[in-house]
Amino acid sequence: MGFLDRMILRSKLVMLSGVLVAGLLLVGVIGVIGINQWQDDMMTIGDTNLPKVMQVYELNFQRRNVAALAYNVYQYQNWDATEINKPVGDLLKGRLSDFKAVDKTWEEFIATAIDDAQCKELRAKVIASYAKWREVSLLVEKAMQEVVDNSDAAKQRAIFQNYEKTMSQTAELSSAFEKDLTALLTRVTDVTMELVDNAQESSKNYTRIIIAVLAGVLAIGVLLAVVIVRSISKSITDGVLSISEANSQVLTAAD
Repeated sequence: MGFLDRMILRSKLVMLSGVLVAGLLLVGVIGVIGINQWQDDMMTIGDTNLPKVMQVYELNFQRRNVAALAYNVYQYQNWDATEINKPVGDLLKGRLSDFKAVDKTWEEFIATAIDDAQCKELRAKVIASYAKWREVSLLVEKAMQEVVDNSDAAKQRAIFQNYEKTMSQTAELSSAFEKDLTALLTRVTDVTMELVDNAQESSKNYTRIIIAVLAGVLAIGVLLAVVIVRSISKSITDGVLSISEANSQVLTAAD
């Protein structure tokens, strides 16, 4: 490297420092990019995917609760018509209260969406099945109210027959809603796990890149340091030889 021999010591040290600083800046930039990518993935998981998982799980849990309250009415069908008003009325109040929680969870569900084609398709199915299930649920509540309002034993059998017919419709739509919720929950979970795996793999890749860049910068720095030291040594040696030669010439001339 003849150009190093022609450079002064200050220039050589500046060049070495510049290489090291540039390498460190490159490592810093790569690190910032990697951290930002990891933060974006974690925010997607925390702000969208996990809430969606919890919403779907909560909707299915609440669906079972309101269904259980409706099925509990059957235990009173053989009671005296004048005695079932209060217990069935309590069940109806509990169901209406639980549906307030269902409606709140549903609003949260509608407000968020995952950027995945299959999730969007399954989400559309859930919305459609929810609308049908919610519509027939109103008929169940109407049928429960008829049981509460009745005090005529002669009408009780017909009222419960109508109630059973309504519940049959509800059971079919409730099962369809559960099926769609389960399919969406499975897909959202898979997408979330894929995102977690990708975030971990991306973190590993950036770590490998940083290590490789650091190793490269270190190798280049060591190589330049060796070359600079050798060029400095050569300069000093050449200077000493020149001085020695000049001294010899002076001594020879003096003789």
